[in-house]
Formats: sequence, C-alpha cells, structure tokens
Amino acid sequence: MLKKNYTMATNQPVAISWDNYKKLAIDEYKELLISSKDERVFQHFFERNPAFVPGITWAPHGEVLISQPKIQGIRGRFPDFMWLRDDSLTFSPVLIEIESPLKKLFTKQGQSTAQFTEARNQLVEWKTILDGPTARQQFYDDFAISLDLRKKKFKPVYILVYGRREEFAGNDLLMGKRANLMGEQEELVSFDRLQPHSAAENVISVLVRNKEYLAMHIMPTFRFSPSIASDLVQVSNLEGVIDVMEHVTEARKVFIRERLPYWRSYAQNKGGIIGGADYE
Repeated sequence: MLKKNYTMATNQPVAISWDNYKKLAIDEYKELLISSKDERVFQHFFERNPAFVPGITWAPHGEVLISQPKIQGIRGRFPDFMWLRDDSLTFSPVLIEIESPLKKLFTKQGQSTAQFTEARNQLVEWKTILDGPTARQQFYDDFAISLDLRKKKFKPVYILVYGRREEFAGNDLLMGKRANLMGEQEELVSFDRLQPHSAAENVISVLVRNKEYLAMHIMPTFRFSPSIASDLVQVSNLEGVIDVMEHVTEARKVFIRERLPYWRSYAQNKGGIIGGADYE
C-alpha cells in the first residue's frame, strides 16, 4: 500500500494569506496606474508580482513566469513575459507584450493609432517566427522543454496589454472595433482588467539564460508542497532571492531557506502518495 514518504513541518511561520496579499498588491498597482508613465516600472512590478500577468487560469508549467524571454529569430522587441501553459493535449507558450497604460488605441477619428499598430505587429512577428518547425525546435531547446511537452500540440498564445478601459467604455462603436483588432490566438487586455490570479500563488519569476532558469522574485504567498518540489530543482539562485521577498516576515524567510534543501532532496527521490492539502 502506497503511503507518504515526506514529512511536513509543524509550527512553521506562515505565509501571508492570499486575501491579504491581494489587497496590498492591488493597492500598489492602482497607485502605479495613477503615478507612473514608465513601462519599466510596470515591468518591475510584474516581475515582483507575477500573479498580475495575464494568460493563466491554472498553475503554469514549472511554476515560473519567464521575464524577457530571448527567442531566436526575433528582430524587434522580445516579449516582456512568457508563461508555459499545458493541458492534456496542448502545450501553449503565452507570449505577453506590455505597453504603457497611457497609449491610446484610437485616434479622434476612431482609427487605430500608429502606436497600437506597431505594438500589435510585434505579436504578428512572434507568431510568424514560431509558426516555423525549425524555430519551434530551437524554442524547445532554448527553454529546455521536456520531451513529454514536445509531444503535445504546439499552440502559442499572444497577449497585448495596452491602454485603459476609459478610452472605449460606454462607446459601442469603439468597443466593437476593439473586439476585432486582434487575430487568431491573440488577446488584447487593458491595464484595468489585470487582477492577481490565485493560480500563480507559488510562482517564481525567472530569467532564462543558456537554458538555465535563474530566479528573480518569489511570490510572497509561496508555500512548499510535495507537488511543486520538482519545480524547485529546475530553478537556480532561489537562495539568492529569498531575502528580497516582499510582505514576508524574517522568520518566514529563514524557514524557506532552511526547508529548501529538504524539498529539493525529496524531488530526487519522490514516490508514494501526495496529500492534496499538504502545504507549509
């Protein structure tokens, strides 16, 4: 009979609750929308708070958000972020471009602005490149995609975060035009729509360089569990970013640092059953 072959810690300092984190993060985000015009400020905010980045409805593959992925063949701007998403049949890299919230979708005459057209053309370039089998194989290699994912249908998704809802809200004509601005496998999201998604509560934002996943930031709500232990093995430099975790007590940081080797070791020898409610 199978049984658990891991031990959960007891009386550990707890992580911030999802509800408390959500309130703090949304307050900070709303303040940024009022005060900041710099796209780099939003890039940094989303690296620290990957739960805000659109494109997931369940936990992403590897529990990582890739910042500024370097995709070979791209001549213009690289994506700002990328999720790796999969289900039983499909592997979907989700490539995300984030523009300034101050940029407009439409001119006064109701036509698409040159800024929007330029931003959307970036998505078209990415789509064109990844449609090729050679580029796809290079993508698999550059991001160390596992063989089981390579066997699934490859179906990238392209998301553009652009503009504010106030530009088109209440205007049926502009809303209708906006609904038809994007192509197949493309999504247009306003800054107002962004909300932290609980599917990202354990996500680590990373850079990928030479096929290595390098930790940048860990979600404040992160908790260890046997189900994500293997993901921890794939990410380097976790120890180096624990101290910069936000909304996390010093005692909790010490606990994460001390328990990390245990869960990495478990990932190398895991077996038995996993309790769905086992978190620490």
